[in-house]
Amino acid sequence: MKNITYKEIVAQNRARYIAERRKARKVKTLKTFLYLIVLFMIGIASYIGYSIWQERKIETERKKAEERKLLAEQLANERKVKRKQEEELKAKHEQERMERELRYEEERIAREKKRAEELKRIEQERLEREKRYEEERLARQKQQEEERAKRKRKLEEDRLAWEKRREADLAERERLKEAEKHEIARLDRERELIKKQQIERTPVRPKAPSKDDIKFFQLRSQMGGSVLEPLIKKCNQLYDSDISSGGRNVKSAIMIKLAGDIGPVDYRQTIRTKTTTSYGSVGRFEGTTMWGTPVQGDVLGTTTSTRTKVGAYKATVPAGFREAFDKLLSLARKKHARACAEVGACIFVEATKGQIGMDDQGALKFFTKAAEHGDADGMFMLAFCLYYGIGTPMNKPKIGKAYEELLKLQEVLNNSNQPSVIRKNISSGWINRRMSEARGLAK
Repeated sequence: MKNITYKEIVAQNRARYIAERRKARKVKTLKTFLYLIVLFMIGIASYIGYSIWQERKIETERKKAEERKLLAEQLANERKVKRKQEEELKAKHEQERMERELRYEEERIAREKKRAEELKRIEQERLEREKRYEEERLARQKQQEEERAKRKRKLEEDRLAWEKRREADLAERERLKEAEKHEIARLDRERELIKKQQIERTPVRPKAPSKDDIKFFQLRSQMGGSVLEPLIKKCNQLYDSDISSGGRNVKSAIMIKLAGDIGPVDYRQTIRTKTTTSYGSVGRFEGTTMWGTPVQGDVLGTTTSTRTKVGAYKATVPAGFREAFDKLLSLARKKHARACAEVGACIFVEATKGQIGMDDQGALKFFTKAAEHGDADGMFMLAFCLYYGIGTPMNKPKIGKAYEELLKLQEVLNNSNQPSVIRKNISSGWINRRMSEARGLAK
């Protein structure tokens, strides 16, 4: 084996590399030549195809032009035929119109003749109808006069009966006033005697107010003021004829008489007024047309109606009342006498309506607690509720027990200097009448 040097190997590799490159260039040149030939052939084919397409397009447009020309000739012929038909139809319509006008003229003459006869008949009917309407109007007027006279007689009878009842009520009130005057004079004498006895007693130094007392007055101020004191004044001003004694509706009757401002509580009847405007019939009309035909119907216009809805009596309280009442209720549950009486008054005037336990039974319970702890105003309200059966089982009046409470109240007022609203009003009104009855039964 012949030894080959490195230079020979490099020369062989270079010669092989140059030969491969020449071969590759020849192949590339051949491919490029073939590609150009193909492009040339495609261009020739495209030119031939475009020429054929252009010739076909020209032929198509020529055929369409011929078709349009034929269509235009056909439309011109059709228009000539249609124009001829329209002229014939117009002549026919003109002839029909002349015949129709002749027929309408004959019908109009016949219709006018018939209308003249109808007008004569309608005029006769109208005269008869007016005569009948006049007779009916006179009859209605006579009936209305009779009903008006009847209502007038009834109103006069009601007025006389009302005046008679009013005179009886005035006589009863005068009698009660005379009895009150005699009772006031007797009570004045008794008060003078009691005052002398109190002067002889050793004066007792008043105690300093407790924390509960201070808290009570603060809470009552937050409520807007006392409810108990104005309630007692209003209850004491009631007449016996204003309400019945006992019954399921006695409390409602009392509250209606007490309606208005009761301290911070506003107890009134809710009244809502709604005004509705509508478009409709506001009357009727009757008449006849120019041909004598009777017509009647409605006259339309705008009407306004006002509807007032009267609701139930409802208590309205100021802001902060409920929050202060809840705290006052907690104080009453601690057996604070005046707080118990105030809570009972709030429940009585329905300022807490809707809360659990805040009903007439609850009011009676708190008045009872206030009376047990010696509150004079609470004793008055307890006697008032027992007298009419407010809060008692089956709303049954307990008049005997009410008189017992009133006698205890008299004893408390005689033996203590406790400030109370009822002390200032004991010589008049409801308390004066009931005290007289209680003392008369106690003898």
